[in-house]
Amino acid sequence: MTVLYLLSIFGLFIVKKAKFARYILWGGIFLLLNLMPQHWMRKELIFLLPFFVTAIAFSMKSWERIPTWIGISAFILYLVCLQYFTFEDTMYRMSDEFFSKEYHYHAILRYTIGFLGIISAFWICKYASRIPHLSNAITYIGGLTLPIYVIHQNILLVNTYTKIFTDNIFVILFSTIIIIAVSIGLYLILRRELHIRLLLFGEQ
Repeated sequence: MTVLYLLSIFGLFIVKKAKFARYILWGGIFLLLNLMPQHWMRKELIFLLPFFVTAIAFSMKSWERIPTWIGISAFILYLVCLQYFTFEDTMYRMSDEFFSKEYHYHAILRYTIGFLGIISAFWICKYASRIPHLSNAITYIGGLTLPIYVIHQNILLVNTYTKIFTDNIFVILFSTIIIIAVSIGLYLILRRELHIRLLLFGEQ
């Protein structure tokens, strides 16, 4: 959350002050972060920055105009690339050796999957938004991202003891749905207490 807050501040400044050169400036910042020595939240910034900039770019376009062939192609490629994605490609295993082949292999795979996933998600939402109940459910979950983020981390701590790991995308997808549902359920219970609601979720 701290990283997203910092990126939001920088993003607002760059969008307002560097309207025509903003992507060049973002690219320079990204390169500088990669060349800098390890420091506080460096990996988080490197990991999130490209997706943050992509979100800004998409927000300036109408995602409903994504052609069907692009949506289908992106989704198929996304599923194919996922077969090669492992825990070694995550932010937690990012190498600091910017000039190594291993660094760029994992970075290219990570960002390719991320960008294909973004395009796929926008394309799917294009049709999901036309289904009232599904659209309302997605909107509701989207409004609870902070509570889900806060609570799900505690749920994941269980795996410290169970030590269950898998690369099976279907198991991961099913587990994600369960964790989100449990997080929402716990949020609805916890928010009944005024002090917990204020301290954990910033709600009055």
